[in-house]
Amino acid sequence: MPYWGCEDDYGKAMFAASDFDGMAEILGAIKGTFLLSINDVAPIREAFAAFHFVPVKTSYTIGKSPSRSEPVGELLISNFKFRMG
Repeated sequence: MPYWGCEDDYGKAMFAASDFDGMAEILGAIKGTFLLSINDVAPIREAFAAFHFVPVKTSYTIGKSPSRSEPVGELLISNFKFRMG
């Protein structure tokens, strides 16, 4: 699954914003545990509101442009409680 706002990165119309809601529904039905890493934006927080969030900062290094090395918000989403550190 691509990051929010990057749905066409894998091909035109391969993913839609509504697919995030579908993924949240599927993850809510699994019997095991999961940990998902995705960009921290309001629509993601809304789609996955039933789960636990741990916000973190990261730098994307693909492309190595200066603007890509700035820390950005990433969200760790799980169906179990944990904390970093």
